[in-house]
Amino acid sequence: EVSLNAAIIDSKFKWNVFGNISFNRNEVDNLGISPAPLGNGSFSFFRGEQISGGNYFKVPANIYIEGEPTALFFGYETDGIINTQEELADAPTFNNNTPQLGDVNLIDQNGDGLITDDDLTIIGDPNPDFIYGFGSDFQYGNLSLSLFFNGVYGNEIANGGAVRDAYADGTNNNIRRTAYYNAYSADNPNGTSPRIGYNIQDETGFTDRLVEDGSFLRLKNVTLSYNIPVGETKFFDSASVSITGQNLLLFTDYTGFDPEVNSFANNPLKVAVDWNSFPNQKTVILGLNLSF
Repeated sequence: EVSLNAAIIDSKFKWNVFGNISFNRNEVDNLGISPAPLGNGSFSFFRGEQISGGNYFKVPANIYIEGEPTALFFGYETDGIINTQEELADAPTFNNNTPQLGDVNLIDQNGDGLITDDDLTIIGDPNPDFIYGFGSDFQYGNLSLSLFFNGVYGNEIANGGAVRDAYADGTNNNIRRTAYYNAYSADNPNGTSPRIGYNIQDETGFTDRLVEDGSFLRLKNVTLSYNIPVGETKFFDSASVSITGQNLLLFTDYTGFDPEVNSFANNPLKVAVDWNSFPNQKTVILGLNLSF
């Protein structure tokens, strides 16, 4: 971890900048579990807890493997949408569902023509490359301004909301515009969303279509304050007014509500999963501070 603080200007006008960055790495050391088949090898591992007890996301998202980073995402790998007869001919069967044009193209890892638990694989890493923050303070006379940004880079998030809103499956739930308007069809063979009516996404459980880049930069806090001159008044020793904004700006490619997910913050067996989590709120606070 590295932290820097610098006084750029220190006179009647003051300007201070600061920043920090941290690089954290982890590895599962010893689970005390006998190796078992996993993919093309044999490893000591265990899977995390099932995400939901409802009708969707009824599988674990994370896996813990000796020698690997913690809480890796474990599910089915996909390769876009089946949009040609050649791809359809090679497409594997899942749960006795004969594949159709416009279905999600699930990857058959072992080449047996069937999608089973044997085809589950590592599909993402929730561990960030680094975490950082920076800001600046300005002061001139009785007026001051402070800003603070925080961010995360290189992490991935399981967007559980996409289990429902990324598919135009004929239910009465809200869906994304692209799920309908960019769905595969004979008139739109290059659509990036499955055909309208594709309704087995809940059965496939967890695929890499739910895994998204969770990197973000957020303007976490802005405070503008003014110290009111009180002189030798007998009423106040000091007085100030301020306005503070929190979570005013967010820069991210994540398609969910907020990349700072906290759905299972207290459960280390459900990591970086956005499942009905509440986004950070934008707030503006006006303050008056009086000292007697």
